[in-house]
Amino acid sequence: MVNRYYIAFVMLFWGASMAWLGAAKVLPPLFGGDAPDYRSALTVAPKPPPPVVWRMDWEDRTIGYAVTQVHRLDSGRIEMRSLVRFEQLDVKRILQQLLGVFAKMVPALGDDELRLDMTIASRAQFSREQRLEAIASSIAVADLPHVLSLHGEVQQGSDLQVVVFSGKEIPWNSEDNGKALFRQTIELPRDAILSDAFAPHSELKDLQVGQTWTIPVYRPFPPNSPVQILEARAERLDLISWNRETVETMLVVYRSEAGSGLATARRPIGRLWVRPDGLVLRQEVMASNLLLVFERVSDDQSAAYADALQDNAFLPLLPLTDAASHPAPIE
Repeated sequence: MVNRYYIAFVMLFWGASMAWLGAAKVLPPLFGGDAPDYRSALTVAPKPPPPVVWRMDWEDRTIGYAVTQVHRLDSGRIEMRSLVRFEQLDVKRILQQLLGVFAKMVPALGDDELRLDMTIASRAQFSREQRLEAIASSIAVADLPHVLSLHGEVQQGSDLQVVVFSGKEIPWNSEDNGKALFRQTIELPRDAILSDAFAPHSELKDLQVGQTWTIPVYRPFPPNSPVQILEARAERLDLISWNRETVETMLVVYRSEAGSGLATARRPIGRLWVRPDGLVLRQEVMASNLLLVFERVSDDQSAAYADALQDNAFLPLLPLTDAASHPAPIE
């Protein structure tokens, strides 16, 4: 059986760093401006491009990778798959950055030698019209699959019904509440697009300096406040080194508590560096004192990761979703 402290650590790490980002304008009159074209990331070319791959760095060392690919199903629907692999996570150090002095209250995870491998598999499915229909995600720790899983379906057009549980079998009905850690119903913006903060948006087109917009963020933990409004701002042009070249980019900064004061007075919780053609080259995700950096891998190197998203390798990582195991909608 999985140690309950492992599950607690996974919940904390996931809740601090993972967000399902809806690319919809929520409060445009408050900030003015327009959101960039997030939906372009769902455009499926006649010939599928190589997957988008990100190298993940923490404290100046590489700790894994994230790979994402969008493809069209035979039914015409669109599916976005992502796989994130963390290698040798230093549990004590991460807890120190996430919890500060409170990390000492978790002695079971305080061993200097405790390092964990973690894999997060996620899938989002969209209609032909690019409207979200379902999401699924599951976390494996070392060789233990499905330590923590999430499944969500859009009901009645706008309500995302989410259940979080441990294991592979989804507790569909209220009779299965003992198997669910918690359930939520999230009212989505009409044109919401959801994606994983561990699999950054690959494109943001048509950015201009000073452009400001808002997005709703869904975090599975804590369950009592799942939705937060973030402000995004294209702050300035910035030169970065990428793929051994100096590249001009647009720096986009995300901040919380949109509308609560001057943007410069609020600490950033994420930053993106976007090339003029809209390709996102770098992303930072910040939670408490934890900083993860995602560096885009060039296309000529990314094809080597495509096998990780093939059906035989990817689908067993997710919760079971076959029709026979789905007797009724989530209540």
